[in-house]
Amino acid sequence: MQNKYDFSLKEQSKLSVPVEDMQVAIYLNKDVLLYLAENCQVSQENLSVLVNYLLSTYIEMARRGDL
Repeated sequence: MQNKYDFSLKEQSKLSVPVEDMQVAIYLNKDVLLYLAENCQVSQENLSVLVNYLLSTYIEMARRGDL
């Protein structure tokens, strides 16, 4: 084995998934999940939609400097 490897000329794998097509699992803290479940009355399949909406709203506010 070498002590150092140079990856500067390497290409990304042709099998990799574009970022816009990725789906990731996000683990919510128990208190966050309980709040969403109790106060927002969302079903499990709509939880993803709600979390995406909340994160999108947060990102928009951050971009405008409203945070």
